[in-house]
Amino acid sequence: MKKFLSLVLALVMTMSLVTVSAGAKDFTDNDKITYDEAVAVMSAAKVIDGYAEGDFRPTNTLTRGAAAKIICNLILGPTTASALVADSAPYKDVPTNSTFAGYIAYCQKEGIISGYADGTFKSGNTLTGYAFMKMLLGALGYDSAIEGYTGANWSIAVAKQAINAGLKGSFNGTKAVTREEACLYAFNTLKATMVEYDNRIVVGEGSSAVAISGVRKDLTWNKGTLNDGKIKKDGYVQFGEQYFEKLVRTDDTDDFGRPASKWTYDKKDIGTYVNYDLLVSEYTTKVEGGDVYSDIGSVAADYDLTYWVDGVKMNAKDTKTQSSQIAKKNDDKMGGSGKGALTQIFVDNDAEETTIVEINTYLAETDDYNEKKETLKFNEIYGYGSVDDVELDDIASIKDYKDGDMVLLTIADGEVKTIVPAETVKDVEIEEFSKHDYVKVDGKKETYDYAKTGALKASLGYEVLSNYDKNNLDDTTFKLYLDQYGYLIGIEEVDADEQYVFITAYEKTTSTITRKLTDANAIFADGTQKTIKVDLKKSFENTYVDNNKKEQPIYDNWEKDGEETLNQWFKYTVKDDTYRLEYATKQFRDNRVVTIDSKHPAQKAVNVNLAHVNYTEAVANYFYYGNADTTYITVNVDELNKKAVIDDVESVVTGIKNVSIDVYSEDQVKKEAETANADSQGVFSVYKKGYVVASIVIGDDGATSNKFAYLYDEPENERYSKTDKAYYWTMNAVIDGVKTTITFKSDLPYDDNFAEDLYKVSYDKDGYATDATVAKHGTDYVWVDEYRDDPTAKDIVKSTFGTQSQPAVDLTADGDTLWITSQGTNRGIVLADSCPAVIVEQKQDKNGNWVADKTVDYASVAKAIKALDNYDGKGVKNFDGTIIVTLKDGIATSVILTDTVEKVNHKKEDTVAGVTASLSVKNGDLTLNVAGMTASDKVSYKVVATDIRSQNSAVVNNGTVTADGDKTVLDAFQMDATMAYSVEVTVNGKTMTVSL
Repeated sequence: MKKFLSLVLALVMTMSLVTVSAGAKDFTDNDKITYDEAVAVMSAAKVIDGYAEGDFRPTNTLTRGAAAKIICNLILGPTTASALVADSAPYKDVPTNSTFAGYIAYCQKEGIISGYADGTFKSGNTLTGYAFMKMLLGALGYDSAIEGYTGANWSIAVAKQAINAGLKGSFNGTKAVTREEACLYAFNTLKATMVEYDNRIVVGEGSSAVAISGVRKDLTWNKGTLNDGKIKKDGYVQFGEQYFEKLVRTDDTDDFGRPASKWTYDKKDIGTYVNYDLLVSEYTTKVEGGDVYSDIGSVAADYDLTYWVDGVKMNAKDTKTQSSQIAKKNDDKMGGSGKGALTQIFVDNDAEETTIVEINTYLAETDDYNEKKETLKFNEIYGYGSVDDVELDDIASIKDYKDGDMVLLTIADGEVKTIVPAETVKDVEIEEFSKHDYVKVDGKKETYDYAKTGALKASLGYEVLSNYDKNNLDDTTFKLYLDQYGYLIGIEEVDADEQYVFITAYEKTTSTITRKLTDANAIFADGTQKTIKVDLKKSFENTYVDNNKKEQPIYDNWEKDGEETLNQWFKYTVKDDTYRLEYATKQFRDNRVVTIDSKHPAQKAVNVNLAHVNYTEAVANYFYYGNADTTYITVNVDELNKKAVIDDVESVVTGIKNVSIDVYSEDQVKKEAETANADSQGVFSVYKKGYVVASIVIGDDGATSNKFAYLYDEPENERYSKTDKAYYWTMNAVIDGVKTTITFKSDLPYDDNFAEDLYKVSYDKDGYATDATVAKHGTDYVWVDEYRDDPTAKDIVKSTFGTQSQPAVDLTADGDTLWITSQGTNRGIVLADSCPAVIVEQKQDKNGNWVADKTVDYASVAKAIKALDNYDGKGVKNFDGTIIVTLKDGIATSVILTDTVEKVNHKKEDTVAGVTASLSVKNGDLTLNVAGMTASDKVSYKVVATDIRSQNSAVVNNGTVTADGDKTVLDAFQMDATMAYSVEVTVNGKTMTVSL
């Protein structure tokens, strides 16, 4: 089927090459520019330029004043145009000192622009496509009065003339013009022919003179002029030939052989761009000779034919063969056309030439980008031979690719010209396939036709399916790669990426009908945890040899009622929402490991004789290492039937460089589960080629920087997602000395169980907090004196002073050391460089509880201490708040201090000029009471709301008072519990402030 694409689709979907030479502007946002040829030429000619920051901002709208400047730059050149001045104001709102006054005055004088009926120009307003086209037509010589660009229907006349002149094929004339659209219209003006008038009749004199009639004709050159041909050699005067002698357009071809325009300015290359004005039709499927004949017509069928395939010009013999196929109703296929192969047909009637270009798309796998050489090579290009490495100067996006990325390439004469990521359809099952034609996806019922370069191609084409039939396609998943037109260009079996799940426990159903199913607690290799249904009959199809040397089916070994501490890794597939398991043979347990971090990446296969897995491939006492792709999942244990049962996922971290895990010893597991046996102690890992894929760790992940958070204030923004079947809400927090927010995700709504305190937070793989428990003394943190006795005890020190057990202390921070209490006691903590600190200011609420009033962060602990109450110039005396210090290798990385703020005695009543004002809250409304007014008093008010956390203030209401009495100044529904309110009352110019 033939596909006609718009200009934008032709530029984007077909990945057309644009060769931009050194003379063209290299804007930082080039990738956001649609009309790159127009922007490049206009910026090279200095008609329009980018911003000082180096970007162009193509979608910003154009103002009327800026449009006048563009017109002047077009006609006069930027140097002359910049010297324009206005001797008098051209419009009443355009003074002579206005930035655009000179440009507007010139355009007005030349009859190119006009203002509004009220005598204004409104240079800061945007202008529509019609208005800008009218200005450009004026620059080309079209007379506004003669052509009918006035009156109620002026825009219709402008649109018709703009299309005829070639300024724009179609456009939304009522929409504001963007900067890049302005470039496109101005660029088309450069290529347009100028006009003049014979028998011109002018009415009036001077500035009021108006032409009312005349015969328009195209402006021609005097014979032999040198300028004719700088844009188009046709004997007529194109705008660019008249005003831009240094700008030259020459006919050329791009790297694929397509007719193109090569632009230079002052003998410097701007770039070479496909001439889409000559594009007649294009296809992305098989092309028949009869189709081509229908599209180009009988006349063009006799033109000289040039035929290109992937940037290589066909020889005369092959070209002649293709030319003979362009015949009426001929169903022979043209060249190498096919699904996913772009075939474009260009016809140049002036030169009597027809050009057919085929551009194939190839699937390729990248190697890592070489930063030193600034090059990218490919591990393989499917259906094509080798190519040279791609250089960064040619394609800037290559720096974003890494080893194994699947991409789509276009190649011209052996050189890669474009690279884009391949669209991927992941984890699908194939219901049906044809050797030559298509693949049908199970479930989605979608059918993908083979791309020409994708069918029957090596390891990523039909050969992947050659070993499958209707009997063994079941349960096999594939990854499909599509080209930019939606055709199937590659198939990959997903088996290479085995899916793992860790089963901690299972419980069989008791129904006879459903006994083949069991519920299992599953933790997936990405850290997701949920209960799944396991199909025992379809699982464990292999067998094992029992103690009597008899072969037994493995699933029979799952206990009748279930198991709380199974703790084994499995490979899995999913069918109809039930899981089919297979023991992961490459797994082991290490119950001796103490630490996992970048200094200790190894785990030792101590226990490889897992129950029912006597065919394990793990080798006892061999080491297996974590790498950048390893997922470490720390979990909690709980007591159940005197066993330590793995309970919840605590944290999920990817990469050995990002973890610092203290693995629980047997005693720690018992302590965590109180009296349980340590059945779950250690690390359970699954590996591949000697590297750990994922580890379930019974331990404490100290590397998760956001594991401990100081939570305060009430939860906010609670919502429920029907899609996720989960509740979300946010809480204010201090983490690592930085104020932030945490987003919680739960299958239950928020329950008011958060007090202002330090919490141990658990996160899922997506970074959502799933649980928060108050940090425990001894387990999560130690007191100052305990840290003094054993600086390796914990990485968090938390103490609340001003109590009987821990009296008030003095604080001093100087020279990167924090002293807690007097110099006579060893309570010093070393501070990291620029260790941040946060002060949480607390005040008593109406119930007498101390709650956060506001939080203030400081760049250093010393600055925070200076801001505390009782600071005497040397330090803080008798500090009676809470101090929380986070440490790494014995050095403090952040500090949180709480400071109690005395209740402020607000001024509830005041009197100015004999008028008394006071505030009260009645029925939830904020009410102002005014007394003592006389008839001559002028009284007004402003309600000021102050955020008690950020201390930011804003006026939320205002008005006047006309007589004594109560006046509601803020309704209950307008009041916010997080705000403190005061009212400024002004009496005859004098102001007083009253507050609650």
